[in-house]
Amino acid sequence: MWNQDSTNQAITKREQGVGKQMSYMALFDKDVINEKFSSGKLLNELLNNQTYTIEKKKITLDKNEILFHEDKVHDYMYIIESGICAAWKQGYITGFLSKDEVVGMHDILGNEESSLTIQALTQVVVWQFTKKQVMSKLMYMQEGLFYLYHDIKMFNQGLLEKEMMQTVGTKEHLLTTLLKLGKRYGEPCEDGIKLPKIFTRRIISNYVGITSEHVSYLCRVFVKEGIIESHSNQIFITEANLEAACDMLSTMNPVNASTI
Repeated sequence: MWNQDSTNQAITKREQGVGKQMSYMALFDKDVINEKFSSGKLLNELLNNQTYTIEKKKITLDKNEILFHEDKVHDYMYIIESGICAAWKQGYITGFLSKDEVVGMHDILGNEESSLTIQALTQVVVWQFTKKQVMSKLMYMQEGLFYLYHDIKMFNQGLLEKEMMQTVGTKEHLLTTLLKLGKRYGEPCEDGIKLPKIFTRRIISNYVGITSEHVSYLCRVFVKEGIIESHSNQIFITEANLEAACDMLSTMNPVNASTI
């Protein structure tokens, strides 16, 4: 028989539990989700043994080693501790992954085939977890599924950004890609940053979708125009370069320039 008092008590208890962490409505704020449920925070939760213990294992991948293959069912998901990986689909690079990023979570169902092949571009250290145990812990946590939502959202956002770049000119596409790679993976150097040597002309051309020869040609153009510097086939971006690059992008596409 339905008991109104019992129902009210259950609702009150639930609301109090949520209130201890954050308000219910706050959970639906985009900025809150991005901050509270990032992949770095997820790693901390999965490594936390105080509330719900799951198995974990630290693995080191050598350069060019494959973590898992597309169209294959695998039982694990990973979070990168260090290094850079490439995500491949049918021979083409769809994106790159590095520190604190989740690998394999959007294919978290136990019998689900992976949509991507993940390859280490450098030596990579990852934490390995079983998908089944991760899902169990997320279900156990009061707000656990927001981690899954955030990961899927970021994955789809990356695909959408890459798809949108296919609509712009080749020169703008390559320049935007170089600047974003520099911002995300660049190594500090005098007066600016340098792209890691793993971002070869071959890797960049595959990711952008043009030939290596065209990448080399456009890079020579960018050097001549003072947008990048190149030494021993490694790309450097100084503060002056960045200003010149943003000025050029502004003339091509003001919206795109604002995202750098």
